[in-house]
Amino acid sequence: MRHGLGTLWLYRDGKYVVRYNGEWRADQPTGHGTFFADNGDTYEGEWLNGRRHGKGRAVYGGRPVDGFGGDVYEGYFENDVKCGPGTMMYANGDVYEGLWAADKKNGTGTYFYMSKGKRFDGVWADGAIKCGTYSEIHAPPPGTPGALPPCELRNADKVLAEATMEASAAATEAAARGL
Repeated sequence: MRHGLGTLWLYRDGKYVVRYNGEWRADQPTGHGTFFADNGDTYEGEWLNGRRHGKGRAVYGGRPVDGFGGDVYEGYFENDVKCGPGTMMYANGDVYEGLWAADKKNGTGTYFYMSKGKRFDGVWADGAIKCGTYSEIHAPPPGTPGALPPCELRNADKVLAEATMEASAAATEAAARGL
């Protein structure tokens, strides 16, 4: 049985490649380690019984040689899925910072639409937006095409606070059912 520090090599297409490098317990990756998938996906972080568990960094859709150029998630995993606080940096430049459950956006978070210069602060449930507000990342000069119009809702803060509370409660309940 593998136990302690070690590297798992696989023979692929006439050469050896590293599959996992890190800590082992009872023949399973447990502790800190790095995993390299055939498609270029990588994960460096904490493991428990062969599954991502704890804080880590995952790269999805990168080059098979080094993982460069893909989406990058830094945050927490539970039983091999994104769960808890984390940041996803998308290859197109957009960024989501917020809460995750069952590998989906769940709870409060902020999505930055970098190419559009806009951000969305809101609440997600099961990966879908439930409520929130859009704003400019940097205030554009007056009359700029595509600029957000001023909000004209009376008591907008009160309406948003109530909707956020309701959506947060629903997201928490949905996450609890998914466990």
